[in-house]
Amino acid sequence: MLHTETIEESMTKDAKLLMRDTTVWDTDGFGGKLLSMLKTVLGSSQMQIRQSVKSCKTILAVVVLYALGGAMLGSRAKAALRMAAVCTLCLCVTDDVGALIRLGTDTAEDLNVFSKALLPVMAGAAAGSGATGSSAALYAASAAFFSLLVSVLRSFLIPAVKCFLALSAADAALDGRTFAGMKQFAAGLVKHSLRVITLVFSAYLSLTGIISGSADALGVKAAKMAVSSVVPVVGSMISDAAETVLVSAKYLLRSVGVYGMLGTVAVLLVPFLRLWIRYLIMNITFYLASVFDCEGLSGFLKDVSTAIGFVIGIVSCCALLLFLSCVCFMRVSVT
Repeated sequence: MLHTETIEESMTKDAKLLMRDTTVWDTDGFGGKLLSMLKTVLGSSQMQIRQSVKSCKTILAVVVLYALGGAMLGSRAKAALRMAAVCTLCLCVTDDVGALIRLGTDTAEDLNVFSKALLPVMAGAAAGSGATGSSAALYAASAAFFSLLVSVLRSFLIPAVKCFLALSAADAALDGRTFAGMKQFAAGLVKHSLRVITLVFSAYLSLTGIISGSADALGVKAAKMAVSSVVPVVGSMISDAAETVLVSAKYLLRSVGVYGMLGTVAVLLVPFLRLWIRYLIMNITFYLASVFDCEGLSGFLKDVSTAIGFVIGIVSCCALLLFLSCVCFMRVSVT
């Protein structure tokens, strides 16, 4: 018993709404279902867009006032004005960026919960199709790497993003050179950590899926030949029945895999789109702010956009690991 109903139970409320017309056995029109979910989420995102535009209007107002004040003040007064402007921008973006960081962390946790329901079902279906050794290896690797990523996310990546933002604010408030190296170091830690985790996970799953999958396929074929020759009279009939069971298990594996990937998209789509809307509008705000002669403030806005991009990268990395796991599970079924 694979308990496929646990997959739906582990979804978030928004994901259940997006998946309400899709079942584990309904795997036709993957692209159409994906497009339908995207249209639904886009239609409900107007409020998020209005809130982001309103926040960025406030940010641009601060930039314009700083540019006007800086043109009329001396160097010392301009430095004090720049520090006041950076503090004001920090107040403007702290709540929004903090909420987005929490959203990214919660989404990674939701994907982790979803993976704990999806991966055992896929491992059971893969084992039923004959890939016993592969399914165990892939399940162990997927679960271990997902737990590792969530632990690294909580204890290292999110604090590194917050540290990057703090250093960026300090750098913008001062001369733009004091904390530049430390800021770039914090950004590099986040980028390289995500890259290393993804590459190691992808390499391990690929090697395990190809090598173990081939070995399992040979083992099942040998077992079928043994049953056919050893069992008298009905040996070939039992062997044919075993083939039918394997084909059914392979179909279940692919059905659960497609449903699991759609479920991953459903869990990811709402928060991912919210992050992308904020990221896009913040980039537009940065380009508008760069028109004025206020390099320190526009640089800070660019770093805020970069921090949101880091959160998007963290969430995308979690989704990518789950997608890769689904694909590898579907590949290791006996052919």
